[in-house]
Amino acid sequence: MLELYHDTTEEMVVDGYPGPGEYVRDVHYDAPSYEELDAIIARADSCEQYIRYTCYQSKLLSDACT
Repeated sequence: MLELYHDTTEEMVVDGYPGPGEYVRDVHYDAPSYEELDAIIARADSCEQYIRYTCYQSKLLSDACT
């Protein structure tokens, strides 16, 4: 098993984005290049990603149930 880490492990409080889709956060993986990351994914039997999203009065997806 190979584990690759990303830079989104610490909790971040986001406040002041009242409009839908106003907050965007890129996730950067600890891989030398995107090409190498793509090659690792292509060779893998399966891949998993874990990002915790704790929300209070917000929606993760724009088409989520209201």
